[in-house]
Amino acid sequence: MWTIPILAVGLLLLRCIYRLYLHPLSKIPGPKLAAVTRLPEFYHDVIRGGKYLWQVEKMHKKYGPVVRINPNQVHVNEPTFYAEMCASGGRKRDKTLESVGGFGLSEALPSIVDHDHHGRRRKQLNPAFSKKAIVDILPLVQQKVDLVAEHFKAAYCGDNGGVVDLDAEFTGLAADTVTQYTFGKDLGFLRDNKFNNIITSSMREMTNQFHLIRFFPWLVVLLQHLPAICIRWLRPNSVGINALQDRLHQISETKIGGSRTVIDILNDPSLPAEARAPEFIRDNVNIILGAASDPTSGTLLIGLYHLVQRPQLWLKLRDELRGVMPSPTSPAPWLELEQLPLLKAVVNEMLRFSPGTIRIARVPVSETLVCHGHVIPPGSIVSSSARLIHMHPDPFPDPESFDPHRWLDASPEKLIKMSQALIPFSRGNRSCIGHYLATAQIYMLLAAIVRQFDLELYNTSAKDVEFARDCVVARPERGDWSVKVRVVGIAMH
Repeated sequence: MWTIPILAVGLLLLRCIYRLYLHPLSKIPGPKLAAVTRLPEFYHDVIRGGKYLWQVEKMHKKYGPVVRINPNQVHVNEPTFYAEMCASGGRKRDKTLESVGGFGLSEALPSIVDHDHHGRRRKQLNPAFSKKAIVDILPLVQQKVDLVAEHFKAAYCGDNGGVVDLDAEFTGLAADTVTQYTFGKDLGFLRDNKFNNIITSSMREMTNQFHLIRFFPWLVVLLQHLPAICIRWLRPNSVGINALQDRLHQISETKIGGSRTVIDILNDPSLPAEARAPEFIRDNVNIILGAASDPTSGTLLIGLYHLVQRPQLWLKLRDELRGVMPSPTSPAPWLELEQLPLLKAVVNEMLRFSPGTIRIARVPVSETLVCHGHVIPPGSIVSSSARLIHMHPDPFPDPESFDPHRWLDASPEKLIKMSQALIPFSRGNRSCIGHYLATAQIYMLLAAIVRQFDLELYNTSAKDVEFARDCVVARPERGDWSVKVRVVGIAMH
């Protein structure tokens, strides 16, 4: 009668002993409970909703820069180690099924586990997101920037007190840009007065459920077989996003002529059939639509929140912009904007505060890694968090302060140190493929707004932009980012 329970308890004790004393990571410091079970991680990430990062931060304060945060994973909070963890060239870095399962998109580039498979797929997508490709679509980005500027002008002249919702504007710009580049036509989110942005809503819905799916990946299969009414209840935006996908694919199939789109590149007839598999195209289109809109808009609105509160910096930036934008409505030339020292410093600081991807994990396939004397064997899971590195006091003294001048006043050695620690798009072979598109939008829209408008915050506090949850990307405590401004003036020269 008691045989099975006794055996179960015995096996559990043996597993605990193994993980504490015989496991390859047993020498790595950290809490004993986290070494034997993932229950602490489950509680803080699934039950509390993306809060484990703050527990990890406490672990680092107690145990040092290298800690064991679950039975099979080491977390490193050391800026100089990040490039070693991510690696580039021929050094192989796999992902883990556990770290990507929350997306439910197995063929999407960020979800591919195997290093070599990822390399082949990335090579296929690289032409769509190279710097040259993004330079070619700058007129498209400029169109969207001009439309946002028109909204600011309309608010200034309208009867709503000049108030603008930055989240709606910036997610609309990012979503319209990426849909037009991907399919050849945007969906008019910026032209919709109600800003019904199903792409952003769906992305946020998916990231809010990420940790649950990460711990229970079989839920993805279950969702695929549930009746539509159940799916609509569990994921209200999924039905809308699927209909949107169908509509966009119809648009791409009927497109005649015009610029080459991402779909054209993925469907290139010169590629072998397996490279054009429907699931690969579907999953990557899904991830492109989501990843190219929400993090970019979040960087812009959180950056604007800080910048609007520094009017002297705003005016200095406008003076600098006059050199490449002679009139307030001049186009914002990305390649020239990148060369402006103050603007570059402001963008760097915005990226440091950006709500991009938080904790990433890599598996060094055949290398032994060493950090602060701690040996991490091949095949171990190593992770790091951009937010902790961006707030690390070594490369960034007084890290909680939004201070673009840190980039202007730094010595050459210090500037290199800070640049290496700035990782909003990660590093190595698996860095964000869309970083040129994201930075182009950030530079161009920021330049257009600063050059043309005077703003002040409206019904917005620090709580509205506080990073409170790690759901793959940074999220506020509740709901969405909320930054509203009032347009109080328009530059005349």
